[in-house]
Amino acid sequence: MREEPRGAAEAPRPEVTAAFSRQKVLRVIGTGLVALPLLSLVRCDDDDDGSPDTDGGVTDAGTDAGATYAWATTGTAAITQATRDFDPFTESPGTACTLTCAMTEGPCYAPTRVAQDVTDGLAGVPVRFAFRLLDEACQPITDASVDIWHAMPTGVYAGESQNLAFCAGDAQAEVEPYQYFRGVQFTDEDGRVDFYSCYPGWYSSRTVHLHLTVRRGATADGGYSEQTGFLTTQLFFDNAISDDIYNHVATYARTAARDTNNTDDTVIAADAVSQYLFTQQVMEDGSLLCAKTLILRASVVEALCDAPGGSGGMDGGEGGPGPGGSPPPSDGGVVPPPGDGGAPPPPP
Repeated sequence: MREEPRGAAEAPRPEVTAAFSRQKVLRVIGTGLVALPLLSLVRCDDDDDGSPDTDGGVTDAGTDAGATYAWATTGTAAITQATRDFDPFTESPGTACTLTCAMTEGPCYAPTRVAQDVTDGLAGVPVRFAFRLLDEACQPITDASVDIWHAMPTGVYAGESQNLAFCAGDAQAEVEPYQYFRGVQFTDEDGRVDFYSCYPGWYSSRTVHLHLTVRRGATADGGYSEQTGFLTTQLFFDNAISDDIYNHVATYARTAARDTNNTDDTVIAADAVSQYLFTQQVMEDGSLLCAKTLILRASVVEALCDAPGGSGGMDGGEGGPGPGGSPPPSDGGVVPPPGDGGAPPPPP
């Protein structure tokens, strides 16, 4: 049996299994989000005097160009209970909430499983994705499914997508059987849902991003696939954080430098990307907290806005040419071969 990555041994890890029931999911994400004790984080800036930066336990990420951080690299096992309990949604959303607009699903969606930890034990910079879903009256949306997927640290997608050759490149045979960095969770009574993952990798002509689809409506078996889709969109990451991770963490090392960032992406316009950025905070345990509030329309009868498209030239964005000719529908982007180090191991 493959040994799990080492991290903070005391930190419990949610079970990753297709049998992870909806009821168990709600119990896990519905546990009390208590106040985080004051913590500190050492941040190594160019002008650092060697003393710790103390910022209430978290450091707002990406505020200093050229900053480097003491990242954990062993995956979600390194995430401590303090990070899991920290509540990023302490401010009231107010009384007027603006609809979150749609972006292309892209060609790399694949059916997945209900799971809170979507890494299957793979290494990388650990990330907690925290979402809050509200309606346009700023009220919580309960019992909605949130389906996320993003690239592996090597810049390819795992899973049985219809465009696997495009989405996984030369790694398709190794990653097709697995559902790395894909998963579904259900919102609780506060409209909240969390995932545990690793920082996404990059591929040519796309900035670093995460895909998600939100579905609503009860199903007989408590599942998600038959729910009605209310929103499909993408979210983005601070350029400086991406540069720091790609330049300093071995898991993300590549022979080529990434060619696209938030200013010249093929899907989202540069002047609109700020509306779809995660709020990012570096935690004391070396993980990254990425939080976002999403506003959904009341019903699918209402029109759904499209985010301004990037250099692909369409609302919601279409990407550039894929390898070997025309791209699959929508996303585009040239997926490179997997990074050095070979294919990832199978899950335990």
